[in-house]
Amino acid sequence: MGKETRANLIFILVLIPLLAPGAIALVRKSMETGTAPLAAPPITRTEYAYVDPWDRPTARERVVPPKTMRFLQAQAEKRFTPGNDAEVQQFEAVVSSRRTFEVVAASRTSEGAVRIAVAAWNPALTEAAAAAKWQLDGQSLDYRGFEAVDLPEPVRQELVQLSFVRPPKTLGWYDLVLEPDAGEKATSGNGDRGRYAAADQWVVRVNFHDGDKQVEDACVVLLPEPLADR
Repeated sequence: MGKETRANLIFILVLIPLLAPGAIALVRKSMETGTAPLAAPPITRTEYAYVDPWDRPTARERVVPPKTMRFLQAQAEKRFTPGNDAEVQQFEAVVSSRRTFEVVAASRTSEGAVRIAVAAWNPALTEAAAAAKWQLDGQSLDYRGFEAVDLPEPVRQELVQLSFVRPPKTLGWYDLVLEPDAGEKATSGNGDRGRYAAADQWVVRVNFHDGDKQVEDACVVLLPEPLADR
């Protein structure tokens, strides 16, 4: 055995014990349940949260995560009591065009009053709630109440997993109302019957400031008929 061969053999014998622990760790990691193969390509996101404000490829689906929906429904149920309201209608993923707010629930009394619950996903709508101007089909909506509601951490994490990078820590919860006399000012062409007397598509609109920008956003909802029309 030549001197050079002997030197190479000694080098290999010294190197193997140094590399062995790392190789063993890699093998064990690849065998763990739920671990992606070492050579697997990066995961491509094909779904996004329905309230994520960023534009996304149209070929990818926006989804309503279950924890988020259950949280919003529970908030609406706490505030809409059957004894005070006509039949309450809850909505799923009725979000505005810019995704700054979501209409969660609504009710209509036999007297014609309309009550709408809105969750504000844009922090500016929560931080400056008093300055926001809400309308229903051009009629001003009055504030019945407002509350900043903490968004539970499991809900926030669910949204983060669907690429909503920075979901708000609090939601602005608006309780808005249109009184009967306001609704009777507009007619729909059905004789003397007000346009708010039957189920129809209504536009909920808001104007607010987001920093130095004036923002207008809107969404369309189908509200229930009042009890008097059933």
